[in-house]
Amino acid sequence: MIKKGIILTCLVLSQNSNAQVGIDTNTPTRALDINGNLKIREISDESDNGQYTKVLVTNADGNVDYIYKKDLLPATDEFTSNKEVINNIYSNNVQLGIDTKVITCGKFQFSFSSESDSKIRFNLTEKPSENIDIYMSMEQNWTGSGFQFYQGTSSSNTTAFKFTTTNWNSPKEFASANLADFEQNVMYFQYPKDPSFYRLTIYRVNHTVNKENTWSFVSACEKF
Repeated sequence: MIKKGIILTCLVLSQNSNAQVGIDTNTPTRALDINGNLKIREISDESDNGQYTKVLVTNADGNVDYIYKKDLLPATDEFTSNKEVINNIYSNNVQLGIDTKVITCGKFQFSFSSESDSKIRFNLTEKPSENIDIYMSMEQNWTGSGFQFYQGTSSSNTTAFKFTTTNWNSPKEFASANLADFEQNVMYFQYPKDPSFYRLTIYRVNHTVNKENTWSFVSACEKF
């Protein structure tokens, strides 16, 4: 009991105005500062638990912080290093997209419009500090005429998509391009002053089973 009282007294005396606690130190630099060894008698093995995403690390000064487990995984090759892939696949019983089915990839969000031709749209995920321009290149591949290439807000210009501090979360259509059944569209774009490069692939497939039609909508975003 006396030992516990001494420890409690030390903890109280070593607290500063920022509610920092020191053990064997009168000048704690963190919320809990231990100048000595730390023993934990029992912990659980969470190797296979996907909810545990962080690993504790220390530096030369003994500060304990964390890094993400995914950052410790080796890259399979130089072309997939630091690559992220986000995808969304859903079905509808009409040829229209569902505009609430949104895919978030880095600084962008994508969705199919619920209007005719299921046009693909995008907006920003965060309010920019200033107005920005987003340039996009787009390939259309379909069975009718074959191939088409866009570089702006429509098929006839190279005008950038303009996002402001007020319209940043309002979806804009990619070049007003229509999406037909079995047509594949690929878009390439970047965010100003950001090192990441984005590629978005979209696809719509018509299925007929027992004379009933359904449509699958596929969107896959790669962030490099």
